[in-house]
Amino acid sequence: MTMPSARRDKRDPGARDGQILPLFAAVMVVLLTFCVLTIDVGRMVTARAQLQNAVDAAALAGASQLVGFVDEDAKDAADAEARRLAAANIVLSTPLTLGADDVQFGRYVPGPPPGFIPESELPSGSLVDSVKVTGRRTADSPDGDIPLLFGGLFGISASAQEVRAIATQPRRYVMFVMDRSGSMMWDATDVDLRQTPNPDGSMDPSPTGWYWVPRRIHTGSNWQTAWFYALNNETGEIETDFLPEHIRSRLLDGQYFRYRDRDRPNTVQSGWIWAPDNVTLYSAYGPDHLNWDAQGYRPLSQSAYGLATVPVQAMAASQDAAAAFVDLLNPEQTRAGLVTYGWSAIME
Repeated sequence: MTMPSARRDKRDPGARDGQILPLFAAVMVVLLTFCVLTIDVGRMVTARAQLQNAVDAAALAGASQLVGFVDEDAKDAADAEARRLAAANIVLSTPLTLGADDVQFGRYVPGPPPGFIPESELPSGSLVDSVKVTGRRTADSPDGDIPLLFGGLFGISASAQEVRAIATQPRRYVMFVMDRSGSMMWDATDVDLRQTPNPDGSMDPSPTGWYWVPRRIHTGSNWQTAWFYALNNETGEIETDFLPEHIRSRLLDGQYFRYRDRDRPNTVQSGWIWAPDNVTLYSAYGPDHLNWDAQGYRPLSQSAYGLATVPVQAMAASQDAAAAFVDLLNPEQTRAGLVTYGWSAIME
């Protein structure tokens, strides 16, 4: 009995190997395409991240120069600082160069929605508190666009990137001190400071009738409480009718008075007194009511007197100053406090 023999495949093994080559070539093209895309896409992502870092640093550097009221000099300094920090950052081996219009100033609005208003769109006289920096790697930018290594194979030779960053003034903590006592009026343009009265102790007449009187004067050996009295220019008699009740009710010997605050009438203070045109104020000190003897080697602000050349409106002036101060604040970036005092401080 004859056994069947195994039949052998007599086809050419080289023919089977040749079928792999087209498949291998197709796979290599796909792999190469992914490699090319990975390299160029990574290049674009890296460039954008570096570009964003550069404009972030530039915006923060520029905003650091915007302190207080921002004038043209402050904006020039901020522009220069922003450009310096941008150039200190590298975008694909090239320092970032900002274009002429890539640094803008304006005001940041927290929203909602938040946004940046350029200075050109703000009303005249508006405050500037923010800087906006645009970083560009485009065909028309100073550094040009971002060249791709393999993108040309697919008809894309370069990539354009543009990013922005906005920074505002650094947060400040400010205390506003408002003087209601009038004791800090020595450098005021509306006050005529007199270092000493006349030899007889009389004060020169004030154009407005307002006199600033100290709480004490120097007598040559020590400090004494300052006392004052007023004489009628026509009769030569003591005049007290013009004094406020809280001062007139505390006269010494019916004629000598001291400045007292209405809210603290028992406390001797310095402040403004109004007197009519027909009286002359005289200064005295201590229990003996001797004439004024102010010594120059002691602070004159404690021994001189002042004549107001405009009507005294201390509270109105303080309110105007406070309003102007608040208008300059950026509520999102500034924390402010108020200290107001007459002869004692109150903190809010």
